[in-house]
This record gives sequence, structure tokens and C-alpha cells, in this order.
Amino acid sequence: ARHPLVLMDHHTSVRSLVERALVLAGKPSVPACEATYITTAIAMVKAGLGVAVLPSTGLNLQLHPDVRSAPIADRSLVRSVSAIVRKGVSLSPPAASFLDAMKAHFGAQRAASR
Repeated sequence: ARHPLVLMDHHTSVRSLVERALVLAGKPSVPACEATYITTAIAMVKAGLGVAVLPSTGLNLQLHPDVRSAPIADRSLVRSVSAIVRKGVSLSPPAASFLDAMKAHFGAQRAASR
């Protein structure tokens, strides 16, 4: 890699996604640093220890003028999310509407990325 990598802990889904994408690209890499928390990874980048690949949900945390983000458009870097509901219990109308909206939103995103 051109730059040292700051990767999340090997138990995280982000780490698995990044490693899989690197292998598929033919560029497996050993991280320079590992972080358990997104805020720690951002601090490592701020300190100049490398670059990090993080979920966009964590990028609003503690951004510093010396740190910038750039979205990555790569189909191998996709995470699945699920709604967890109690078995045998009907959802309230607002909860059902929320789930329908989420399914429509993520379905539209998936279709647009193809």
C-alpha cells in the first residue's frame, strides 16, 4: 500500500470488508495500526499514523481540520443491515411504516449501485 493502513479490530465487520476488498483487488495488506473504536482510528489518522477505511456513520465524530473523508464506491464494501423484531408481535403502524421506508430506501440504493 502507498500509505500505512489504520484498520479496525479484526473482530469487526468493517475489518472483514476491507480485508476482503484488498484481497479481491490483489493487494492484501498488513495494518500499521489497529483500533477498537472509530474515534481511536480517527485519532490515529490525525496523528499521521496512516489512512483508515471507516463506515460513514462514524465520520461525523471528532473530525479535525487536518482530516478529510472521501467516499469509496466499491461494491465489495457493502454491509448488510437487518431489522430485529420480536417474534409473534405485531408492529405498531408507525414502526411498520418506518421499516417499509427503510426497505424502500435501501432497495433504491442497491438498485442505483448496480
